[in-house]
Amino acid sequence: MNKNQFLISLEGDADDFRRYLIQELPSEASVNRRCGMAKTFFRSAVRHRLVSSNPFQDLDASVKSNSKKQQFIDRTTIDRIIEFAPDAEWRLLIALARYGGLRIPSEALSLKWCDIDWDLQRIRITAPKTEHHENRGNTGHPHLSRACPTITGCLGSGRRRNRIRHQSTSA
Repeated sequence: MNKNQFLISLEGDADDFRRYLIQELPSEASVNRRCGMAKTFFRSAVRHRLVSSNPFQDLDASVKSNSKKQQFIDRTTIDRIIEFAPDAEWRLLIALARYGGLRIPSEALSLKWCDIDWDLQRIRITAPKTEHHENRGNTGHPHLSRACPTITGCLGSGRRRNRIRHQSTSA
């Protein structure tokens, strides 16, 4: 068996592969993700002239969001979750996600002190997910106090700690 015989034997089997995945995987999104990987793999194989065609070329592999899994979490529930969070960092992450609309972990962990405009009470959010777009991933400026007192409370205490640390190191 030469190296191309296995790949050539898959011609026409993409639909069978998809049917198999439907039986084995828990969701359509998982099936589409795997079919998308196979599609990408075979596209590369065609480019490298290992196979003459991509059996997955016409197979739908787009991953769509599942709106059935989406839920609105009300302020009372989030506030209770924040109340029982283990520490200030967790409280801040939960508040930034729910009230600030930040993606977790990418946008929250990308925040720097210079992203906070204390005078205007705003945060500049840089989104690594969209930094290749025209606005370079700067997604917005949520107003801190309108979003949630937890955010201003946590950031405010951090600002005081930072100021104290800076004063003690400059003395």
